[in-house]
Amino acid sequence: MVSLPDASNARLGWWLVVAGLAVVLAAVLERVVGVAVLGLFVYYVVRPLHRRLDEHVAESAAATATFVGVIVPLVVVVGYIVVVATSELSGFLGGASPAVSDLLAPYLGDEALSATRRETLAAALNDPVAVLRTNAGAAGRAADAAMAVLAAAGRVLFVTFVAGAIAYFLLQDGDRLRAWGRDHLFEDESVLDAFLTAADRDLETVYLGNVFTVALVAVGAAVVYNAYNLLAPPAVAVPIPTALALATGLASFVPVVVGKLVYVPLTGGLALVAARTRPDLVVYPLALFAVALVFLDLLPQAVLRPYLSGRSLHTGATMLSYVLGTTVFGWYGLFLGPLLLVLVVHTARIVLPELLAGEELTPAAAAAALGSEPD
Repeated sequence: MVSLPDASNARLGWWLVVAGLAVVLAAVLERVVGVAVLGLFVYYVVRPLHRRLDEHVAESAAATATFVGVIVPLVVVVGYIVVVATSELSGFLGGASPAVSDLLAPYLGDEALSATRRETLAAALNDPVAVLRTNAGAAGRAADAAMAVLAAAGRVLFVTFVAGAIAYFLLQDGDRLRAWGRDHLFEDESVLDAFLTAADRDLETVYLGNVFTVALVAVGAAVVYNAYNLLAPPAVAVPIPTALALATGLASFVPVVVGKLVYVPLTGGLALVAARTRPDLVVYPLALFAVALVFLDLLPQAVLRPYLSGRSLHTGATMLSYVLGTTVFGWYGLFLGPLLLVLVVHTARIVLPELLAGEELTPAAAAAALGSEPD
């Protein structure tokens, strides 16, 4: 008869299973950490609107309405701005790459290339096999480039889809997940509960108050610059307006300075060009400066950021979290850096003082000015 293991051995075995699953889960998360933090960012950005909708409709319907009405349009608008900005920069820096130009030159172009096209057509008719053999390398490179573009587009779509799915899951089941944790993993008003509550509040604050402001300023700048180009003469038009709008949005990461890093030298340069060539056109850059000052600077600082932020972490520390996060982790450091900052701040406030003093851990927080109160 097989003897059953005693309780201590059984518990040890289960701890080994839990540890093994934790290692596997950590390995999986390490591969998809960028997608995970992007989904977390989207969740915190749209959660206030979801809560408003949840007061009037069913919970599942509120999550679906938030996803369809906010997340999808936001991804489309930001993606459109990035694509157009990239296209403008490409044209501004010289158009297509030399490899693409060399590949298409024998078959496309102006009348100066007509003789080359006729020679190519004649050679293809006389000896098509030789022409195919000669151009096989170029065709292969073009096919490889096309596959690389398709692969990159596929990765972007995959990341967007998974991040949206994570945000949707958190919107629909986040409260139930928190309630399950309080019932089975930690007690209500415990140290861990206080830590998670304070971190949750500040994550919403820092994501809304900074990153969402950047997106709104970029969209607003795109509208302002492109609308200005519709009204202004070509001599004082804004070059690469959508690319500069994206730069204006990114500049709003820097407190106080905001979009001044972009629109001040832009309007100053346009005014200088007008003063040297057509002094009567100076009014257009001055008008652009006034509009940018109000809608891309004063309103974001005085209304948008305080409304979205409310309780904010230290401004300098938040800015460093974005800079260092992107430097160390790459693109997803834009979302992971603030997350790490919030976790470090509340560990230092709620846990570390009592650990260092050898005292019993309590939900009370020290240095409340560093972040939100845990209640």
